[in-house]
Amino acid sequence: MRVGLDGSPLKSLKTGIGRYTYDMVTALKQNVPGLDLFFYFGTSWSKTLMSLEVADIRSVKHGVRNGLKKMLPPIVQTRIKDRVFKTGFRRNKLELFHATNYVAPEFDGPSVVTVYDLSHLRYPETHPARRLGWLATRFESTVQNARHVITISKFSKKEICELLGISSEKISIIYPGVSSDFRPVAGKDLLEKLGKWSLKPKGYLLTVGTLEPRKNLINLIKSFDLLPAAVKECFPLVTVGMSGWKDKSIIQEMKSLTNRGYLIPLGYLSNEDLATIYSGARLFVYLSLYEGFGMPPLEAMACGVPVVVSNRASLPEVVGQAGMLVDADEIDSVATTLESLVGDDGKCHTLGQMGLQQAAKFTWQTCAEKTFSVYQKALSQ
Repeated sequence: MRVGLDGSPLKSLKTGIGRYTYDMVTALKQNVPGLDLFFYFGTSWSKTLMSLEVADIRSVKHGVRNGLKKMLPPIVQTRIKDRVFKTGFRRNKLELFHATNYVAPEFDGPSVVTVYDLSHLRYPETHPARRLGWLATRFESTVQNARHVITISKFSKKEICELLGISSEKISIIYPGVSSDFRPVAGKDLLEKLGKWSLKPKGYLLTVGTLEPRKNLINLIKSFDLLPAAVKECFPLVTVGMSGWKDKSIIQEMKSLTNRGYLIPLGYLSNEDLATIYSGARLFVYLSLYEGFGMPPLEAMACGVPVVVSNRASLPEVVGQAGMLVDADEIDSVATTLESLVGDDGKCHTLGQMGLQQAAKFTWQTCAEKTFSVYQKALSQ
C-alpha cells in the first residue's frame, strides 16, 4: 500500500501534533510491513521523515526561497501547494492520503483525516486569527470529503459528531501511545541529571505545555502562590514549554514567582531531558481547559509521577483512576489539593504506581496497527 501523509507538523519544534505525527509514522514503519510512505511538506514531497534537526536545517537552507513564497498572495501560495500536491500524488502512484493536521489539499482521491480536538470551534478566543482563518478555508470540507476520520479520544469523537454532524460510524478512536523515551529515571542517575538545573529529586512541582491561554497556566500559578511559603520553598514550580500565542500576560504572571525563587522556567526540552524532569517531580499538575487527549499527563504517568489534572474534556479519560481530578477554575480548591498531596508520601507512591499501570495501556504499536486498519477500510469503500 502506497500512502501519502502530511509532514508539515514536523517542520518546527515537535510539540503536540508534531510529536504525535512523528511517533505514529515511526510506529507504522516498524510494525506494518509492505506499507510505502511518502511525506508532503507543503512545497515538496519526500520519502524521508524529517527529524527536528533536519527540518530546522532545511528551513535555514531554503530561507530565501521560502521568504519569497511568503511574499506571494495567499491564494497564489495555495494554488502552488495544490499543484505540487497533485503532481506528487500522481507521480508517486499513491493510493491514499492521510491528512495528519486537520486540513488536506484539494483533490479527488481517497483520504483519511486526523482530528485531535475542536478547540478552534469551542474556544476560538484561544487561537490566533491566522490559525482560525487557515482552518476556516478547508477543515470542514476535508472532514466531509474524507472516507474516514481518526480521532484520539472518546471525548473528541463526541465533539466531532455534535459540532460537525459526522456519523459515528465514520470516526475511529485511536489513542496515541507513549514514547519509550518516557520511563522512570531514578537513583544516582536521576540525581546527576537533575544537577543540570540545580533541582533535587521529588523537590519540585511540574507542569508541561506551550505558554498559551488554553493551557490555563495563570490559574495554576495563582493556585500555587496560595501555598504556604514553606511549601513553595521546598517544592518550587517548574514550567517546561516554549512560548506560544498570547503569552505576554502568562510570562508577566510568572515573573513575580520567578523573582521570589518559587518558579523555575526551563523552556522547551528534548525528550531525554523531559523524561528526567518528569521523573524528578513530586507532582505533575496540568490544568488545561480543553484537550483532545493531553500527552503530558500520560508521559508523566509513564515516568511514575503522580498527576493532578483538570476534570475537563478528555483528561479524565486519559488518567483514569490513576490521577487526581480538580476544577481548574477553583483556585483555592486546587491549592488545597496540592498542599495535601505534597505532604502525603503514601498517596504519592500509590498514585505513581497506578500511573505506571495506566500509561502501559497506551502503545504506539497498537496505534499503528489500528491506523493501518483505517487505511484498509478507507480503500475498501
